Amino acid sequence: MRRFLDFLKILIEQQPGVVDLSVLKKKQRRGDEEVIIMIRWESESDWKAWETSAAHIAGHRANRGKPKLEFSVDNHQEVYHMGGHKKYVELTLRSFVKGFFDVLIEEG
Repeated sequence: MRRFLDFLKILIEQQPGVVDLSVLKKKQRRGDEEVIIMIRWESESDWKAWETSAAHIAGHRANRGKPKLEFSVDNHQEVYHMGGHKKYVELTLRSFVKGFFDVLIEEG
């Protein structure tokens, strides 16, 4: 499965309009491993362009008639519209300390 996911990331991340690709692996207690692949797009038109792209269609044609991947139990697609999100800014220790002292100097 690792090879498949690596290939998917390379292929998808080259597409126009991709925001990000996340692979979520459910904590396994019993039974089959569950993995969710979530791809976020800038717009629905970017996603539709991918769905109708030559690379996407060729990938499905190449697998037509082949047995399902051994690790694939269920495969379905859902479309969600983002209601909002929060972007987190990564701070380094240096930038945090600098910002802290800048505030002290302004207030002091």
